[in-house]
Amino acid sequence: MRNAPALLVLVLVVGCGGSEVEPPRPVVGGLAGSQTATPTPTARLLDPTKLTAVERAYLQAAYGVTSRDGATEYSAAVLEEGRALCGKPPTAEWIVHNSKAEDKRLAAAIEHLCPLFLDGLREARVKEQAERETRRPADLSFGDGVHRVGEDIMAGTYTTTGGRTADCHWEQSSVDGDILDSDVIRDAPKELQVTVRTGESFKSQGCGTWAPA
Repeated sequence: MRNAPALLVLVLVVGCGGSEVEPPRPVVGGLAGSQTATPTPTARLLDPTKLTAVERAYLQAAYGVTSRDGATEYSAAVLEEGRALCGKPPTAEWIVHNSKAEDKRLAAAIEHLCPLFLDGLREARVKEQAERETRRPADLSFGDGVHRVGEDIMAGTYTTTGGRTADCHWEQSSVDGDILDSDVIRDAPKELQVTVRTGESFKSQGCGTWAPA
């Protein structure tokens, strides 16, 4: 009796009792599981070829032009601020109410972007000058903090009050933020004296009250 040929059956069972295969994870940033870095925000710049001569002049006057790696950059934010100032509109009443008669950026905006308000700016300056002249000396005194000269305090020479001064630090900065002068006084037997100018900032800490000299 012949033996029947053996039949070899190969059975491939898929998905019966076995674990599912997890699809591959996407590769982020070139390495699996890595995170992309958040881009550093940069200042919005203007295309200089699209600026008018008036806009260029305003940006120059309002500190909206910088130089980086040999290239001149024009700030979009500064131009937008100038247009917004012109849109107030900056009448003499508005300027006086907001103590902006000596604000350099507002003056630049009016001069170059909306010269229609130049008379109002002049009128506001006259009114603020008259107001300063009628103030009592005590009204011009100030204490600790950061003060903008021409807005928070008036330009001029000030001295500390109360005699001896100890643990006092003061700092005088330009409109661009550069430190012009500063001092740390551990113990001074008499009053201190400083002279500040419009557009500067004056920071005082632990010096007591400053009053017009």
